[in-house]
Parts: sequence; C-alpha cells; structure tokens
Amino acid sequence: MSDVDIEFRGCGGPETEDGGALYVEGRMDMSNGSVVFRNGSAMWGGCLFVGQRLFMAGGLLRFEHCVAGELGGGVYAQGDLVQSGGHLHFANCHAYRGKGGALHLAGTDLLQENGKITLSNCWAGNGGCICSNKLIAKTNSSAIADMEDFQGKVVLNGTLVAGGGSADYKGGVIFAASGELGGRMTLRNCKARVGGCLHFKDFVVQASGRLSVMDSHAESEGGCLLATHLRVTGAVSFAHCRAGAVYDGEGGAAKVHGLTLLPGGKMTFTNAAAVNAGALSADFIFQLGGSVHFANCSARHGGGAINALWLAQRHGNMTFSNCSAQYGGAVIAVSLDQLLGTGHLRNRGGPCSKLHPPLLPGGSPPSMAFHSCTAEQSGGAVRAEVIQQEGRMSFDNCHARSGGAVKASRNRPKKEGSNSVRWSSNNEHSCINKLRRNVKGTMVIKGKIDFSRCWADSGGAIRTHTSVNMSTGSASFRSCTANAFGGAIFSKNVYLSQDVSFSEVTALSGGLIFARGEVKMLGGRVMNCSPPQVMAEQRLEIANVSFTGTTQVRLGAPDISAERVQCQNGLRSFKSDKDQGCSRCDENGLQIDRGPVLDNRVNITECVPGPRGALRVESGYLKMKVGHMVDPRNVSRGFFCPNRYACIGGKASVDGSSPMCDAGYEGLGCVECSAAYGPSDSNSLVCVPCAESQMQRINQLARFFLQDLVLFCLSAGGVASSTGRQKVSAVLTNQFMSFAAVAGPVLLAVRQTESFKHAAYSLDEYVDGLSTLVQVGEGASTGGMSVNCILRYLGFSPTWQAEALLTLLTPACAMLALTAIRGLRIAIVVGVNCFLAKICLFFGRYLVCFRMEPEDLGGEVICEYVRHTSLSFASLMTIVVVVMVAGPISWVVLLNDERNTKAGFYLYLTAQYRDEVKFWEVTRLVRKILLAVICAVYPITLHPLTQILCISLILLAALVMEMRFLPYLSHSWNSSEQMLLVISMAMVCITSFYLANERHWSTSRSSQCVLLGVILALTIGPSYMQVTLILRQLLRERFGE
Repeated sequence: MSDVDIEFRGCGGPETEDGGALYVEGRMDMSNGSVVFRNGSAMWGGCLFVGQRLFMAGGLLRFEHCVAGELGGGVYAQGDLVQSGGHLHFANCHAYRGKGGALHLAGTDLLQENGKITLSNCWAGNGGCICSNKLIAKTNSSAIADMEDFQGKVVLNGTLVAGGGSADYKGGVIFAASGELGGRMTLRNCKARVGGCLHFKDFVVQASGRLSVMDSHAESEGGCLLATHLRVTGAVSFAHCRAGAVYDGEGGAAKVHGLTLLPGGKMTFTNAAAVNAGALSADFIFQLGGSVHFANCSARHGGGAINALWLAQRHGNMTFSNCSAQYGGAVIAVSLDQLLGTGHLRNRGGPCSKLHPPLLPGGSPPSMAFHSCTAEQSGGAVRAEVIQQEGRMSFDNCHARSGGAVKASRNRPKKEGSNSVRWSSNNEHSCINKLRRNVKGTMVIKGKIDFSRCWADSGGAIRTHTSVNMSTGSASFRSCTANAFGGAIFSKNVYLSQDVSFSEVTALSGGLIFARGEVKMLGGRVMNCSPPQVMAEQRLEIANVSFTGTTQVRLGAPDISAERVQCQNGLRSFKSDKDQGCSRCDENGLQIDRGPVLDNRVNITECVPGPRGALRVESGYLKMKVGHMVDPRNVSRGFFCPNRYACIGGKASVDGSSPMCDAGYEGLGCVECSAAYGPSDSNSLVCVPCAESQMQRINQLARFFLQDLVLFCLSAGGVASSTGRQKVSAVLTNQFMSFAAVAGPVLLAVRQTESFKHAAYSLDEYVDGLSTLVQVGEGASTGGMSVNCILRYLGFSPTWQAEALLTLLTPACAMLALTAIRGLRIAIVVGVNCFLAKICLFFGRYLVCFRMEPEDLGGEVICEYVRHTSLSFASLMTIVVVVMVAGPISWVVLLNDERNTKAGFYLYLTAQYRDEVKFWEVTRLVRKILLAVICAVYPITLHPLTQILCISLILLAALVMEMRFLPYLSHSWNSSEQMLLVISMAMVCITSFYLANERHWSTSRSSQCVLLGVILALTIGPSYMQVTLILRQLLRERFGE
C-alpha cells in the first residue's frame, strides 16, 4: 500500500469477529501515505485484522476510538509488527475483556527499527496499549504466574510516546514476555493493578535507550514497571510514580526480581511512593557501574527507596536524598554489599555463584551517599541484616529512633499486606540464608565511610545487634547525637582500626561508643565530644587514641586496657575500678606541661599548684601579674622580677605561651638584655635599645662623650676665671647639678610605669630629650644610654672591664688635659665636681642584690657583681667607698691649705659662701655623691620606696641645713636654693604617690595621667629655667653686662 490516503470511519460492530474496518488475510505492507481508522469495532482487531506480518516502512497509520471485545482494540496481528519508519498512532482505543487496548500481536514480536509510535488513552485488561504473546493469557491473581505461557517480545529502537494508558491488571502501556529498548520511550499518566506502565519478564535498556516514566501508578505492585529481570545500560527515569491504592503497594516506581546496572547506565527515581519499597523493590540488585539517584522517595513501611534481599555494588555511585520510611529510610535489605575486587562474592560459593553478574574490568570504586533520609523506627538511611562496606559511603542529616543512619538487625521487619510476590527459587533462598548465617546484625567496614549530623534515640549513626567491625579503611563521625546511648555507635561488640575520627558527637546518657559486650579501639581521634566517650559493659581495649577539645574524658568498663591514650593538655588523669579518664584540675590547679596519657603502664598525671604572682589560674591557662613570671619548664614556680616593669604579665596555656618579658628583656626574672638591647648605665636592671641606623649610632656616640665634656668645660671655665668675685654662673651651675641629681632618678622611675608607656609617643620623645639635658647636669646617664651599646658600635666586646675603661676614658682625658693647661689642683676640683657621681654610679650599680623568690622558701640572693664582674664584694665595696671618700677629702685638703686662698679653684669653691661656712660646697658634693650611690644600690625598679625614702631624707636634711645656716652671701641665692629643694621634695613625694597608686587596684588611667603631668611639670620647668639662666649669665660674664 503506497501513496494512498484512506479513511475508515464507523466500520464493524459487536457482531464482527475480525477487523471491524479492514480484514487482511495475509501480509500487510505500508511504505508511505496515510490510513486512518475511526470508530471501528470487532471482537478481535477493532479496526484492523492482519493474518500475517504487518510491515510499516513509512507513512501514517492512525487509529482513533477503536474497540475490541477481546483482543487488539486497534489492531490484531497474528504475525510480527515490523516498523522501519513512519508513524503509528493510537488514540482512545481499548479492548474490553482482553489484551492490547491499542495493539495485540499474537505472532510474538513488535520490532521497531525506526519510526514513531504514539499511544494516547488506551486501555485493556492486560497491556493497556500493547500486548505481545503467542497464547491467550489466563486471568490469574499472580503478578507473574503466567509469564511462562507466552514469549512475546517488544524491541523499540525508534520512538514511543504514550499517555493515559491503563490496564485492569497488568501493564498499563505494554504487556510482553520481554522488552528491549534502544530508542526513546516516554510514558505518562499510566496505571494498572501491577506494572503501572510496563510489564515484562525480561527488560533490557540498551546504551542508546532512554526511558522516561512520569505520573503513573499501580494499585498493587510496580507503580511504573514490573519485570523479572531488568538490565540497564542506558538512561531510565521515573518521576511521581506510586504503588498502592486499593491494595498495599510495593515498588512505587518498579518491582523486579533482579536488577543489573552496567557501566554507562543511569537510573533516576524522584517522588516515588509505596507501602513497601517507595521506589524500587527487588530480590537482587547488582550495580556494576553507572549511577542511580533517588530523591524524595517514601514508603509507609519499609525501604523509602529500595527494598531488596541482596543489594551488591561493585562500581558506580548511588545517591539517596530526602527518602523516608518506617524502617530503612532509604534502603532495607537482607544483605548490603559494597565490594571491591572479585573474591568476596565468589567466596560465598554454592548457590550464590549462579547469581553473580559478569565481572567487568575497570570502573570507578563503588560509592553510596545518603542525605536527609529518615525512618520512624530504625535505620534512618539503611536497615539490613548484613552490611559489608569496601568502597565509599557517606551519610548526612539522617535520623531514626534506632540507628540514625544505619541499623544492622537480626531480622527483617515483616512486610505489610499479603499481595507481595517473591520470585526467588529454592537455590536463591539458600544463597540468601547463607548470607545471613552467623553474621546477622553485623556491619563490616573496609572502605571509607562518613557520618555527619545523624541522630537517634540510640546509636546516633550506627546501631547493630551483633558487631561493628572495621579492620581496614577509615570512618569519621561528625555532629552525631543520641538521646540515650551511643552518639555514634551502639552495638554488642565494636572493633575499630586506627583511622577513625569522632567530632562533636554527643549522647545524653553517655558514650559516643556504647557496647553491650566489648569495645576494641586501636587508634583514632576524638574531638569535642562530651563524656563519657566510650562505654562497654564487659571489656574495653583502647590504644593510640587522642582526645582533644574536651575538658573531661571518661572511659567506662569493668575491665579496661588502655595504652597510649592521649588527653589534651590542661587536664589531669584518673583511674578507678570501673573507669579511667582525664578531667580538669581543682581550683588553683594547673597542668600545661603536656597532655596526660592513659596507659596501664604509666602513673596518673596530677595537676600542679598555681605559682606565686598568678593573676588567673585555670586548668589549662595561667596569667601572671605584672612584675612576676614563671619558668616555662616548671609553671608551678613563680618568680619576682627585679625590674617590675620588665615582666609584663605573660601567659602560659595549652594553646601556647606569650612572652613573660617585655621587649628587650629575657632570661629568668627578665634580668638579661636581648641582643639588640644593652643595660642602662645607671641601672643594670633596665635594658635600653641600641641604635639601629648609622645616624642613631652617631647621635648616641656624640651624646655619650659630649654630655661629660660640656659640663666639665663650663666648670673649668668658671674655675679658671674666678678672681674673688661672686660668679653667678657658677652658683647656677652647681644648683642645676644638685637638682639634676634628684630629677634623674625621678624621670627613670616614671618612664618604667605602664601609665607612661600608654602615653603618646611624642611624650616619650620629649622626655627622652629632657633626660639628655638632665644627664648633662647630673654627670651620669639616667637610663637612656648604655655603654654596652657604645662598645658594640666601636667594635669592642662589651665586657665589664671594657665598660669601666670607656666610662673612665672621658674623665681621665679631660682631667689630664686640664692638668696640663691649668695644673693638677684645678683638675682635681673640676673633675671631682663633674665626674665623681658618675664613677660612683657605675661601680655602685654592681652592688645591687635581689631575690626572685621569698627568703623563707629558700630564695637565693643574686648580686650583680657576681653576674657581670669578676670582683668580690669586698673589693667592689672598697672601690666604691674609696671613690666616695676621695673626692670630699681632696676638697677638704685643698681648702685647708692656706697657700691656696688666692687660687682660682679656692675662690670657685668658697667665693659665694659666707666665711663661717666656706666648706659648704663639700656638703653639696657629699649630697650629690650620696644621691648617686643610693640610686645605684637601690634602683627605682627594684627598691622604689627605699630609694624614694633615702632621697627624701637627704633632701630634708639639705633643706634643714640650708634654712639653718643660710650659706650664700646673697639672700636671693639662699631663696632659690631653698625653692629648688622644696620643689625636689614635692617631686619626690608625688612620685612616691604615683608609684604606689600605679600598683593599686583602684587606680585609674586619668588620675595617673594627672600625676604624671604634675611630675613632668616639676621636672621640666625648673630644669629649662636653670639652663636658660646659666646660658644668659655666661653671656653676660663673657661680654659684660
């Protein structure tokens, strides 16, 4: 038939037996054109009856509203239907009491090589659209009981689109013995009692095949598909399929006896639902490659996505998302095997060997992922009797009442309903029983498995009745929770290898691992998990496990064997008859040296008491007060710091330590200077920074040498020009030197305090400049200079002998030069006046001694002369006393010699005083020497109150003597001297109050700033005023008024 357009309308009737519109005795061929059948009816072949083969190479063959009383609502063919092209269309065709609402093939096969078949709203008893078989099927209540009675085959390599197909019993679209899909099949809105769309004995989806089924359902089983064997290499998609309406359904998308997924295959199940097996029901599932995805599948009873006897995965991946059921939120099975290699399955032997699919080389390792799967009872993601895992599994946000992610039980929950059909033979049941023998309720882990955010009442991640066994592989548990026991694992016996980790796992009643029998844990990491971490009712063997992120570790069992179990630092260990572990230290206890180790061969680790001078002590944290430090090797031993402000209150903790010493200080008690610093010339307990740049070094070298020479030259000039007249510049210079002897220690004291260090950088620079000015008047460094650094600038080793020689170099050279120019006596007077205090200060600082621990606790006396010199105390004391006495005695000897009354030096020392007190300048010299020695022996950083008290007493004595004797010839000079002494007294008293307030708990930054401002004003004002007056007076005396 070609190039002919024919239409049959309203042909046949209830009495017509074959072909209501057209009866073809032999073969029918169609190559092009169109033939349309409408409203035809007959008993067999409502519109068309073909006695032999129906061959279609092209054109359009269309059937609408065709009805058959028995078979083939549109077409009945006793031979095959072969389509190599064209379009075959059926709409609203049905067979009342038979099969094939659109097409019935009695000659066995439908072979579609190309072309298109369209089916719309067709229905029948079996095969709502297409039925292919040799014999008339018998009505039977079994889903597959009559499969052996026919051998019809459907091969589709073109396109088939069906919508609205329905069958009273089997196959809403196709009912055939076997099917093979190499083209594209799209089915929608199909329904039947079993096999909502497709019903096959064997069904193969080739690599080029694409099957898409949507919005279909079965009243009993196989919402979209029912088949004995399903083999997939292509793509299969089921969406919105369900089973169970009138009956208790099983397999919301598909029910098969055996499913084999090969490499390249892809199966997708979304929004499927049933009473049992929300998406897929099978006896055996073998995944040899490809991928399977389940999303939003649910079952009222067991297996939200899969309900199977044996699920075996060798390659490929399988994912489950948002699946739910009463048991096994995603999967319920007798045995779930995820296997690498070939040995494990074959070793099962016996009848199981017949079930094995062919082994294919290569392929990706097996992988399963479960996300947000839930079960009302047990197995939030998986429930099985035997689980063997060798590939990769991950579980996220799964939960159930028992076994938040996995439940390995001793038995399988009985299915709801009585209509489920099992196709397993006796041999297959024997294989299944072999799988269950002696290992029911067991989970074996040999691959990589991860659990996160899983929770349950017991067994937040895993709950097994027999054991969890991990000899190789790795496992991680993160943020899993149990309302009772076993935040991660609840089992009778637990055996874990070394690569296992637990993070933020909790159990309200205790135990991230809980075992009714024994636990053997031979390695792993436990982080941020609440106690008790591991509990066993019989025996616990644990080794090479670390616990971090928790302040308490508890292991509970009647018999505990622990070896190299590491707790985090900051805890102590404990042992008792039924538990071992680590816990926080008691109040004022500390343990940060190392984390305790739980080991039957090692003694328990105790906490040590907090050290003296601690500001805050916790189990793993120590904060020291300012002025105190600890030896990092023994944190229970506290030390006082000779320079209080060198110890900044460091901390030591399990997370590390902060420096105990301020920048520039190091060593025990912070008494050593670091490499870029040197000890101050006036106080060896103070470290000052050495210059970094060349310009800074030149500046410091100039200051070091010139500060001695400036005052020496001024004094020498005054002595040389003395003629018996009262030299105002000499008086002002001596008063400035006396005031500077007090101002120097005060500046050094305030610069060491925290309040000063928090002041602006510009203030520090300004005070540093003022210190230089005071150093000139004092004849010594107040702390900003270090002869140690000067030696290093010059390339010399900074030994104490070198420091002494460099300190004496300028005085010696200056005095020798002056001796050569003006004579020895003038050189002695000027040298003693300018340099004696500095020399006393240099040697006196080595007399400083201190303790860093209380005397009653055996604190050792440490002296600077032992640390820095090779001198003994007697020899050093002799040097200091000789220097102190030699100066005043030399002046007294010179003043008592009547031959010197007309000499310039004599007039320099006596001209400004009354004759009754002509030796008054000696008392001023003694005062200056005493102040220098006191500042050296009692440094402000070590003995602030002692130094201040001694200075106050000396100033008080000087003030009383000044007011009693009024030594100056001029009343104004007596007044200015008394005023400077009063200012010095006030400055010392306010400084004493400032230092005391600095250490008091009630101090405030604002009040300290006010006091600091007053002290600096009392220091700066008189100093600059005196310097100004000296310079003005020198100009007057040089050039005349």
